[in-house]
Amino acid sequence: MQKKLISVFLSIILICTALTGISFSESYWDVYDDYIQALDSNDSDRIISCVQRIEAVYPSPNSESEYTRLAYSTERAAQEYEKQSKYTQACQYYKKSLDCFIWLNENGIDYIDKIKLLEGIIAHTEGIFEVYTESDISSDAPYFSQINEPESGFGTYYGMCSDYINGNQSAKLIYVQFFTEDIGWFDWQLPPNKNDLIEIAWNVPNETYEDLEQVCMKETEEYIKRNVEWLASQDYKFIIRFGAEVNCWKDLDNYPLESQKEQYTKIFKQAFAKVANFVHNYAPNCAMMYSPNDISNWYYTAEDFYPGDEYVDWIGMSAYCNVSGAASGEIGNQSDAWYSRGVYENQLIRIKKIIDIFKDRKPIAISECGFAYSDPSGIQNIEHATKALKYFYTYVNMVYPQVKAVFYFNTDFNGTCFSLNGNQSMYDTYVRTVNQNVSMQKTTQTTGQNYIKLANLNENTNQISLYTCLYYPGVQGNISYELDGEMIYSSSSYPYKCIIPRPSEGFHTLTVTAKAGNTVNTKNYAVTVTSDGNIEVTESKMVDVLPDSWAFEAVSYVVKRGMFNGMTENTFEPKTNLNRAMLVTVVARLEGVEENRYCSTKFTDVKTGKYYTGYVKWASDIGIINGINPNEFAPEQFITRQQTAAILFRYATYKGFDTSQRNNLNGYIDQNEISDYAVSAMEWANSIGLINGRTPVELEPKGFATRAEIAKIMMMFDKVYY
Repeated sequence: MQKKLISVFLSIILICTALTGISFSESYWDVYDDYIQALDSNDSDRIISCVQRIEAVYPSPNSESEYTRLAYSTERAAQEYEKQSKYTQACQYYKKSLDCFIWLNENGIDYIDKIKLLEGIIAHTEGIFEVYTESDISSDAPYFSQINEPESGFGTYYGMCSDYINGNQSAKLIYVQFFTEDIGWFDWQLPPNKNDLIEIAWNVPNETYEDLEQVCMKETEEYIKRNVEWLASQDYKFIIRFGAEVNCWKDLDNYPLESQKEQYTKIFKQAFAKVANFVHNYAPNCAMMYSPNDISNWYYTAEDFYPGDEYVDWIGMSAYCNVSGAASGEIGNQSDAWYSRGVYENQLIRIKKIIDIFKDRKPIAISECGFAYSDPSGIQNIEHATKALKYFYTYVNMVYPQVKAVFYFNTDFNGTCFSLNGNQSMYDTYVRTVNQNVSMQKTTQTTGQNYIKLANLNENTNQISLYTCLYYPGVQGNISYELDGEMIYSSSSYPYKCIIPRPSEGFHTLTVTAKAGNTVNTKNYAVTVTSDGNIEVTESKMVDVLPDSWAFEAVSYVVKRGMFNGMTENTFEPKTNLNRAMLVTVVARLEGVEENRYCSTKFTDVKTGKYYTGYVKWASDIGIINGINPNEFAPEQFITRQQTAAILFRYATYKGFDTSQRNNLNGYIDQNEISDYAVSAMEWANSIGLINGRTPVELEPKGFATRAEIAKIMMMFDKVYY
């Protein structure tokens, strides 16, 4: 009787709990004391554990207090992960924090500054890890058909101002002060080679709002026209860089409000447009360059001042490297990350903001750069400057193929030393680095190569020259290369160059592993070498199909060609059975059929709006599929091996391919299980290597086909017939 009463009592408690929504899971206040103690102890693992418990309390936040608690706690977890050099996790948690602050900002609390800072540190903790190679084809270099843009695949112009460095160069930078100087006064600076690209930095002297107003006045037109006509009379290629670095003029601090920002940006655009109209109307040998600073005034962005595509031919930017005395030097300092200083010093990250905005619209130039090696404070030093110069000139056009020109500020300024001529170590570093940059050297030679991502290599070549760009803040990285599972090279110094003689004919795997602190990332590549020496490289991002898998080659092949997508961005699910709709989709993608989700088919179970709707209609219309009955296709039903053979056999016949080959299947003990409609198809598929036995004696015609199996079948089909 007592046990029965206890049972009833427990049942009542469970029912009441269900009705009232009471949860026995941990609440925020249950975690709070532990979290405070963890913060006091400065124990990273304890702090992270508490933050994860707070996340569990609020799996779906829906109020200001909940988002606030998550915003600050996830930010702290990110900082702790970063201290541990676990950059993948740090970046993940910074992004979680950013999402929370964005929600709070959109719901009435001003977090604009915080959002900017988080975006800055995310860019650094995401890091850089990419593998490149040399190429004759230059497939990665975009071509925008702009005035004086180097021809597609021509390379990267490079040069400087002031004294010329001895040796080959392909560009020159000349400074002219607007209003008070004529460009023609500096004709003595024109280079001897008329194929060089010449940047005219037409600077506004005082960098004020009033200066821009004066540019817009009618009285200035005679000055502009006189100079533009002189440029037109010269047999050179010019880029006119007007009003450079406007996004960081000191005058902008006086215009922080939105109405003031609109006023300032409007007058700049008017001034730029006026100069551009004269240049475009009178000087066909001249291009107009909009050239901001890589870091903007806090209240502005580089995009705020953009005059418009009709006035701009090139995008430029200043990208200087100085040791900043303002840097805290602390891991997790978001102000340092925003300005790319201290632990977060990296010019490739600094310029990425502008490149991301304009990379699909205009050719890009580093219109001015310099590396400070001495100044009155003594903070600058040769070791830092030479290392930064080498890094930037090694990678800038490798990582950003949109960069078509790089100009060095070969002059000392306000007591800070930039001049290469004034320092042998800087001079030697510059000359050695540009001579090793194959894309820069191509502009001074009749032949040469450019850089492309390794994943895009597909050409006849005797070797693969590997370069890797690796960056995570504050740590020295290591890169190792494995070919067919064997280590061939490892290095801890950029550009981590490794030359691989052309591998033997056939299929190979290449693995590149990057280690930075406690962060390890890997890139896996499929390398196919044909009998005539062509090398095709494919990167596989599918973490569940590794190079030692029998399916690695096939999965890499079909994903690269767009026949398959992953089930997620980086998972393929090779052992998952494929359904009938998926197979039809794969075949249609091979054919190049355009997706049409909103057509109608004869099948009642193929609804409009599905990814496969248009593909099923196409396959039905040309007769390569049948339904399970006249009205139903059964799109979600798993595809069998014999159904796969039948569909591909009909498709090959439709294409007019030779399908006459047959294999006798008597060696398989289950050949009698093949349905009558599929016998010829299975004999054909077996004869050309599409479908073999799952064991030496079992064909399993009615067995379901996995995604990996279909990937291999489609690769073989493509190789046989295409």
